[in-house]
Amino acid sequence: MTNITPGKAYPIETATDAMASGARILVWVPEKKEWCVATWNRDLYVNKPRPYWDMEGFPNKSWNRDRQPTRWMPMPPAPEDAQ
Repeated sequence: MTNITPGKAYPIETATDAMASGARILVWVPEKKEWCVATWNRDLYVNKPRPYWDMEGFPNKSWNRDRQPTRWMPMPPAPEDAQ
């Protein structure tokens, strides 16, 4: 997806660049009512792969699969004075 506006939320279906690159993005999880950091997990190491958004800090694979995000936005840039 091109023309991304920082701070704007997009439908999760449009996060194809992040899915392809493995980039970390912010995702909205309705069940938690909060933004979480996530990466796309292709789940290649099982007999029947079921790709899903893997959200940091969530208990396990089943929890992640059952509570997939609905919106996303790019991660903010690092602070200018970050070391």
